[in-house]
Amino acid sequence: ERINPYAVTDSGHAFPSGDPFVVYPGDNLQPVESLRLRVLHQGLQDMRA
Repeated sequence: ERINPYAVTDSGHAFPSGDPFVVYPGDNLQPVESLRLRVLHQGLQDMRA
């Protein structure tokens, strides 16, 4: 079953809202990073420093 992550934020009641997606489909199906993924990346960069 295909799920629209912009409309169904809990992946069909499988996870709490906002948890299941870190990448979203953008224009021409190009990936769009979620804010959660960006913050995770920044945190990992801070730990590395």
